[in-house]
Amino acid sequence: QRVFCPPLDADQVVVVNPYQNVSYLLSESFASEGSNKYMACARASNGLIYAPPYSADYVLVINPYTNASYRLTNVQYNDYSEQYTTAVKASNGKIYCAPYKAAKVLVIDPTANTSSTLTEYFEP
Repeated sequence: QRVFCPPLDADQVVVVNPYQNVSYLLSESFASEGSNKYMACARASNGLIYAPPYSADYVLVINPYTNASYRLTNVQYNDYSEQYTTAVKASNGKIYCAPYKAAKVLVIDPTANTSSTLTEYFEP
């Protein structure tokens, strides 16, 4: 089993294979997202790994089956820096991300492969 690490200040996802004591980078670059991109992630029931944006603009998706990563671009999250620092999979299969300095709770729906926010507003 491998460990997938979303990039914070790096430009690519890091993959660690603890059994072979090796690591490597996935090919997709997220350099355009700047620094402080992602700080947390959660694995969904479909096996994909979702990372809420910390200071990035989009949710990151890591596919461990294909060694690929991409962004969910249905909603752009760039209202604040330091937006989300947690991601938890709930019993309904969705991933919820509490706001750190964002204004709303982020909801990632792995079945639809989309993201949205709850309507309640929190003053950051």
